[in-house]
Amino acid sequence: MAQAGCPSFGQRHGPGPGSRECEVLYWVVKGRTNRDIGGILGGSPATVKKQLEHVFAKLGVETRTAAAGLAMSRVGQLKVR
Repeated sequence: MAQAGCPSFGQRHGPGPGSRECEVLYWVVKGRTNRDIGGILGGSPATVKKQLEHVFAKLGVETRTAAAGLAMSRVGQLKVR
């Protein structure tokens, strides 16, 4: 089961990204840097980097481009209620 506010990614690596990790992924999709994301979310770039490492592991990808691409491919699967 996916966390609130985060689509199911169908990953094989345990539970999906948590809500904070989804926020970080959202800003990655928007093209923001770790420094930008840290400023937006009130954390450090190092914290954002660690959160992205968790996202990559959970999604089974190795780069922020791959994570953003996977997230974008799932947007069309979300249903508006």
